[in-house]
Amino acid sequence: MSRNIASRHIKSLIRRFIAGAYYVSGIHKKIHKGKVVILMYHRVLKDKDDTINYTQPGMYVTTSSFDKQMKFISENYAVISMKDLIDGWKNGGLDQDRQYCIVTFDDGWLDNYENAYPIMKKYDIPATIFLATSFIGTNRWFWPDKISYLFQISNKKELFRLVKESYTNISDLNEVLKNFISTLEENIKFDDLTLIDRLIEGMKRHEESEIHNTLDRILGLLGKKFESHRITMNWDELKEMSQGGVTFGSHTCNHKLLTQLPPGSVEREVKESIAAIKEKGIENVPVFCYPNGYFNDEVADIVKKSGCETAVTTKYGFENAMGPDSFNMKRIGIHNDISSTVSLFSFHLSGLLPSVKSYA
Repeated sequence: MSRNIASRHIKSLIRRFIAGAYYVSGIHKKIHKGKVVILMYHRVLKDKDDTINYTQPGMYVTTSSFDKQMKFISENYAVISMKDLIDGWKNGGLDQDRQYCIVTFDDGWLDNYENAYPIMKKYDIPATIFLATSFIGTNRWFWPDKISYLFQISNKKELFRLVKESYTNISDLNEVLKNFISTLEENIKFDDLTLIDRLIEGMKRHEESEIHNTLDRILGLLGKKFESHRITMNWDELKEMSQGGVTFGSHTCNHKLLTQLPPGSVEREVKESIAAIKEKGIENVPVFCYPNGYFNDEVADIVKKSGCETAVTTKYGFENAMGPDSFNMKRIGIHNDISSTVSLFSFHLSGLLPSVKSYA
């Protein structure tokens, strides 16, 4: 067992012990009195999904975990919709003697419809899904999934050797390739998931089209192309969910990091995404979600001027039942490695330990 895996295992055991004691104490039944807990999900994968071993841990929960979590919040919280929250704030605030919970998803993954939606219907849970609208109904991939796919079809050492040997001339290397090679070299001793995570985090500073082009080139070295299949929902699926208690908000068109764009591009990403959602006639809410949580005052002002009444971030924390920091709303990222049991899930919501990394 490698040192980093052993360390994670020990931390996990300690967390499980503390979480068990917390849950048995019953504190979870009242700790969020007068608070609104907004959960942030991305993907809900079947327990034996083959891609789990190559998916960033922070990006998914399994169906069995999600079922337990929805049952838990239905029994311990007043589960409300984003619309309920906004209406409550407009009318003077929510009941401060209750604890509230809202379920949100980012991006618009197909498994939200296939795996999460049936479970939410089972427990009568409303939700809001923030859509990267240009991906909806297409075969486009998010670039982090291309990185994961490279590790599904190749050995990391072989991948490193092939890329290094294919680009011996420094003039052939763009900044993304340099980053890819150096990150592989520096982290080759780690397990695949750690390496995938570090590659993805390291590339976020680069322009999206350059990342896609570079990853396509790397896959070409393996004699393959990225598979053409749909990983996001289509508009018909969204309309069906729209009739079953799910509402939709904007997550831009192309999931670009807004703080890296000029104001004109930010405005187009926000306004065109909102317009696409409204034009399709699905249930929508005037709530925006910043991709990866990246925003500043200028971005928030553009979002506000687009007609949104509030916006959510990836910052860990809770909102007050009486009113929000409107364009800086906190959420709690949920992922399987720290929420696979009811006690772990309830403890993660508590805020009693420093939060783990959030993804978006």
